[in-house]
Amino acid sequence: MCLLLGATGVGKTLLVKRLQKLSSRDGKGDLGDLPPTRPTVGTNLTDIVAQRRITIRELGGCMGPIWSSYYGNCHSLLFMVDTSNPTQLSASCVQLLALLSAEQLAEASVLILFNKMCSEKRLSVGVNVLCEEILELGR
Repeated sequence: MCLLLGATGVGKTLLVKRLQKLSSRDGKGDLGDLPPTRPTVGTNLTDIVAQRRITIRELGGCMGPIWSSYYGNCHSLLFMVDTSNPTQLSASCVQLLALLSAEQLAEASVLILFNKMCSEKRLSVGVNVLCEEILELGR
């Protein structure tokens, strides 16, 4: 099971829909127009079939306080950060540190996705600092 976590509105649902589109067997492989999305309240399970089947469990950002109850079956973790939202960036750092410190996730592979990097509002300096802090944790 792959957990997809991040604050509300960072783009988790859109990512899953795009991955579904790219892995579909319709032969097109293009992304087309942006699909409609709504904030996830609760959890969504999605199977992505590419070279193998991957089940992604997306948890809504509002479920942050109970994310830990879903760590048990997690083999990989996708954590998404909105680089255009300064208020959310600091909260995301706190959430990420909690995830990286969780014993149940010690063996899980982790991918951190920095979303909305094309936005004029992005915090490139803040993201650079965050990346440096994450690298320090790994040493």
